[in-house]
Amino acid sequence: MASWLLLVFFLAAPLPQESVGLNKFTQLIQPNMIIPSGMMQMMYGSELERRKEQIISKIRDPTCSKHIRALLDGVRKREYWALNMADASVKIPDGVLSLTTWYVGNYEQCLRVQNVKTDSGSFSGQHCMARLCTAKGECVENLAATVEKGLPLIEQILTGHVVKDLLAKLKVIVNTTSVHVGFCMPSTCSSSDAENLLNAAISQVTKEVHTNVRPGDCHTAKGPDFEVLDYITLGLFTAILGVIICSTLYDVTHQETSSRSELYIVFSAYTNLKKLMNTSETSGKDLRCLHGIRFFSIAYVVLGHTYIFHGMIPLHNNTEVHEFLKSLNSTWVLTGVFSVDTFFLLSGLLLCYGFFNAMTEKKSINYKAFYIHRFMRLTPTLLAVLLIHASLVNKLNTGPIWNQIFLEDCYDSWWKVLFYIKNYYYTNPCMLHTWYVSADTQLYCLSPLLLITLWNNPRQGKKLLALGLFLGWFIPFTYAYVWEIPCPITPLVFLGNKAKQSAHLYTSTETRFAPWLMGIWLGYILHRIKTGQLTVKMNKMEEN
Repeated sequence: MASWLLLVFFLAAPLPQESVGLNKFTQLIQPNMIIPSGMMQMMYGSELERRKEQIISKIRDPTCSKHIRALLDGVRKREYWALNMADASVKIPDGVLSLTTWYVGNYEQCLRVQNVKTDSGSFSGQHCMARLCTAKGECVENLAATVEKGLPLIEQILTGHVVKDLLAKLKVIVNTTSVHVGFCMPSTCSSSDAENLLNAAISQVTKEVHTNVRPGDCHTAKGPDFEVLDYITLGLFTAILGVIICSTLYDVTHQETSSRSELYIVFSAYTNLKKLMNTSETSGKDLRCLHGIRFFSIAYVVLGHTYIFHGMIPLHNNTEVHEFLKSLNSTWVLTGVFSVDTFFLLSGLLLCYGFFNAMTEKKSINYKAFYIHRFMRLTPTLLAVLLIHASLVNKLNTGPIWNQIFLEDCYDSWWKVLFYIKNYYYTNPCMLHTWYVSADTQLYCLSPLLLITLWNNPRQGKKLLALGLFLGWFIPFTYAYVWEIPCPITPLVFLGNKAKQSAHLYTSTETRFAPWLMGIWLGYILHRIKTGQLTVKMNKMEEN
């Protein structure tokens, strides 16, 4: 406790005029310390003690105001519950020079404060996360501009290549995230009450910074309430589970009976798992060599997303992350964005190969069945996952950064997923991973135009393929050049001031169809080899 007071005193005390450099340095770092120093001074310092009523008057809810006074009085009286709430709030931040931007406090300690009795009613601990924003309310994209104003102050205080390197890193990191701080409040206070209180305290020190607290940023031990859609989802999947259990029991108990009905075992876990785990030889139509490519590609995708999600959680070594991104060691991670191209290639290959096989056998294609088959394969599963994301996903867990990092907002944007246009709305936080399904489905729907041309007139079809490949390379190059997006696209680009442009470059169909067309061409070649229209000589490997 004494160490806090000494640090608060140092940051808040007026400095002599001759200490110009130190005064500027204090002015620079105070926005990062603003909440802890402001709160601690309000609790202990005589300067803000006189302004306490002025600050608390900014809270609109009278119950919240009374409980804030009770909290401050409890801290002064050294009451255990009040000290727990104060101790659970973030204090003088550590790792400022390491460019740490998340200061969470102690989430569990705050929520352990329960049923505090006061004259104005009882309350419990509520943990809230606040974002530091500029005076104009810009919390992410232009926060770097605010920091830029303070960079010359550091240069005046400190010199050398170390500082210049730190400034370069600061510009990169702050461009991609805002500063978050956690604090403990009475549960009777709303997010707007918490925001008003913090802004009133901050205004005593600076007018350049304020906070933003959204409704989902505050958590209590009670957790989120279930809604009607949540119960509908639980009921539906409970019914599906019941059907699976009944079908499996019927399957197991009627293995050798003549009255066994295939209809009743459609949902049998026993039969379906046997089919999924079957590794025996299938018909010659199956390109078994592709299974290995699928495995390595999905492993690469998982690896890349592991790094991405680690970059989204609070880190205390942002400077080291910056060094890693510039090093040669990061190349194999940053180039993971191209692993998705493998799936587009496989999609085009299998589509063309299957289409030409069907045309060879039947001489025609039922286009109605062509589209219905795709719809029935994807949509029921997609709808089930969408229902879970629209209801239960946000309630699966809780924590100080749960809603900051894992936020699904599908109530108003479900149709973007269900109608397979999600790849053009990538910045909307609803099932972001379905952008690939949308792009691939759009290409599937357009594929008959190319495949029929390639079947009926191979010469014209090849010209169309060549033109498509050229456009598939030219369009993303033009986007990247005009928007000045670096290559390869890194996770930081998606969080910076070019997030929308980067997302469009990464997920739009017109920038992704080149590998799909290469798959179409490869499928065409494989079909010609299979039917004997094209001969490829390969040397056989003989055992010694």
